[in-house]
Amino acid sequence: MNIEAEETLISGFVILGETKRLLIRAICPMLADLGVPSPLPDPTMTIYRTRYDGQPNDVVAIIDDWRVNGADVAAVNGAIASVGGFPLEPIAGLQGKPLPTDDT
Repeated sequence: MNIEAEETLISGFVILGETKRLLIRAICPMLADLGVPSPLPDPTMTIYRTRYDGQPNDVVAIIDDWRVNGADVAAVNGAIASVGGFPLEPIAGLQGKPLPTDDT
């Protein structure tokens, strides 16, 4: 699937029960370093909580540029490392290739 600038991708998942800590990533510019031909330049992610009472869904968070609004950068980087995700900050190499992009 190819998503162009100004298009919307809606994906979803369900979490039932108690509050859980999640790592959800919308990665784009850095994907060029990994061989993706046309990554989106600046994605934004909106997270909703579904309501089952007929009212509109609640916006839980709008994320645009992960290091702003008091983000705990060390905690995010730790979560990424703990699940084996590639880092969002420049590093000398990943899988034998340089990963110079600073993906905000």
